[in-house]
Amino acid sequence: MNDKNQDTKKTKRRSITRRFTSTSGLILLVVLLVVSAIMAIQLQRMSGDVSALTQTQSDTAQSLSTESMTQKTKKWLVNTAESNAYKADDIFKEFGDSVKTLASLATKIESDPSSYKDVNVSIPDASKDGELSVQLIFAPDTDSTSQKVLNEAAKLGNVSDYLMTSHSIMPGISSNYVATESGIDIVCDYISGTKFDEDKNVITIDITSRPWYVGAKKAKGLYFTPVVQDINTDKYGMMCGFPIYDDDKNIVGVAGAGMYLDSVRDVVNSLDIGDNGFSCIINSEGQILFSSAKEGSFAQAGDTEEAQDLREGDNAELAELVKGALNGKNDIVTLNIDDTDYLIAYTPMTTVGWTYMTILPEEEALADTYQLVDKMAQASDEAKSNIGSLMKQTTVIMLIIIIIVLLVSIVVSMWVARKISGPIVRLKNDAAVISEGNLDYRVAVTGNDEVTDLASQFNSMTNSLKDYIENLNKVTAEKERIGAELNVATQIQADMLPRIFPPYPERDEFDLYATMNPAKEVGGDFYDFFLVDDNHIAMVMADVSGKGVPAALFMVIAKTLIKNRAQMGGGPTEIMNYVNDQLCEGNDAELFVTVWLGIVEISTGKGLAINAGHEHPVIKRAGGDFELVEYRHSPAVAVMEGMNFKQHEFEMHPGDVLYVYTDGVAEATNASDELYGTERLLNVLNDNKDASMKELLEAVRTDVDEFVDEAPQFDDITMLGFVYKGN
Repeated sequence: MNDKNQDTKKTKRRSITRRFTSTSGLILLVVLLVVSAIMAIQLQRMSGDVSALTQTQSDTAQSLSTESMTQKTKKWLVNTAESNAYKADDIFKEFGDSVKTLASLATKIESDPSSYKDVNVSIPDASKDGELSVQLIFAPDTDSTSQKVLNEAAKLGNVSDYLMTSHSIMPGISSNYVATESGIDIVCDYISGTKFDEDKNVITIDITSRPWYVGAKKAKGLYFTPVVQDINTDKYGMMCGFPIYDDDKNIVGVAGAGMYLDSVRDVVNSLDIGDNGFSCIINSEGQILFSSAKEGSFAQAGDTEEAQDLREGDNAELAELVKGALNGKNDIVTLNIDDTDYLIAYTPMTTVGWTYMTILPEEEALADTYQLVDKMAQASDEAKSNIGSLMKQTTVIMLIIIIIVLLVSIVVSMWVARKISGPIVRLKNDAAVISEGNLDYRVAVTGNDEVTDLASQFNSMTNSLKDYIENLNKVTAEKERIGAELNVATQIQADMLPRIFPPYPERDEFDLYATMNPAKEVGGDFYDFFLVDDNHIAMVMADVSGKGVPAALFMVIAKTLIKNRAQMGGGPTEIMNYVNDQLCEGNDAELFVTVWLGIVEISTGKGLAINAGHEHPVIKRAGGDFELVEYRHSPAVAVMEGMNFKQHEFEMHPGDVLYVYTDGVAEATNASDELYGTERLLNVLNDNKDASMKELLEAVRTDVDEFVDEAPQFDDITMLGFVYKGN
């Protein structure tokens, strides 16, 4: 193979020599000296021009390609981080919602025990160790023979079915509880055999001192404990608690649950970030909880107690990045860690206050660009080498011609110079056209010498660059197509909601206005209103669990079922009982929806309403202020089949205003992780209490936007205002 290449080179050299020797007899010695000097200068200039153009083209391609690849990679890393953060955070949200639902059920029992029958819960049975069972345990200072304590335990026994059901719905749950200040603990787990002392007597446990119990009482809301490592299984787990209230709104206990974090770890380990990239989750203590990295600063520690708080590490830039990430920020930065430059995208997990990171070596992100630049540099070096060889050959030939030929005309000498340098000049001009960005231009390839090879290399280099740019354009077009389809889905969802206001211009007994702003392209919130008949108007405000396309599909089904069943007649209880059973069928995704449904008799202002786990409505009486209307909720719709939803009566008088909304309003969060809250909501409503329904809702949305400022919108924001004018 090497011999063949050497023969080819010799052939090319002879072809240039042949061109020189074919004119040598016509050239005089004196003229050749002048022409030789002219040719040497011209070839040197051409060599510099071609080298400069080649280098300019290489630098331009490197700059454009590096910038394009960096932007595409950053966007992909950010989208990947956001997608997996949502998956991981949704696990905690479902876990927290399960505990909230358990607390809601226990609150109803404590507030109205007479409405529930007695359900016996047995003390632990060692023979059921390893089997899921519900057990009754008392605190050390609790009199387990007291009739009052036994009566309370019998009523709380009604949570047994839900405790068992939660384990089947959420396999990650290790145990769940209902514990009270009176020393009662109803627990559902697999380890009944561990609840005995050495004498095989049932142990007593002061559950009120446990961190999840104390934390929930202090927070007066949902509380997650720090992550710990289970001593029996080495699995990572955490606890969650939510207060239980009596009829006087006093905390009388806490509902809690523990869960293993295997599913969260799987979210991290299942993500493929290139050849050397990885992802990780950092908890609120600044520790790496889960990571797909096997070694280095981002590797997962064997025990959370041994894990380092990255905010206090030696790498100051990494410490500042983690601080910002745990404060709810999301961004992508370039950072040097372990002597390697990484692209790091991070986004918050709002439910537990953690952050999710996707990390890729910058060198890997730009690997394709580096290969292209190397090829161009190689082609440039070959071009310089060929021009240098050509100049050496020309010098030798001119010396031979000077010795052999004595006379030559200056005209012929100049013609020979142009004959030799012409292809290089054309090649320089062609290279200038290509360097201006015309990648469709092709260098003419004629002859069989080194300049011809150089022209072919220019064409090959241009083809490679054009193919690379076309591939980038195809990837960009595909991403734009997906974005367009999501835009169509957003429009379809918006078109399903009534958006023409006023909706009933011929009716002057009432006025209403509603809005819905999804957090993502499509959302799970929805509102609806329609005339059941000429004298009754129905209003719906609902929020589907979850976000994005699954929640939007579930929203379509729920909205359709509610409206169709309402138009068949009957009260809110009949409507919601029917819709609940329909939504429970085939609900493998385990979605649920909170619903406020109200039906108002237009002629009298009397109404019936159901609140299935939804936000408390707000009402303003004529001449008065907006006030929160609080009463016991029914559970959310689609949580359990066969549930009976309770309705309550209300009455509106001329001038009264009703305002209903989803939790995207009250739970809107700013950059400091502060909630908007119902107090701010009431303030802005009362500041605009004489405004029209449209102006009132716009004032609320403006105030929420000013509060949130630059923080991202994490939940759908949906509102409906209804003013009753009467006859």
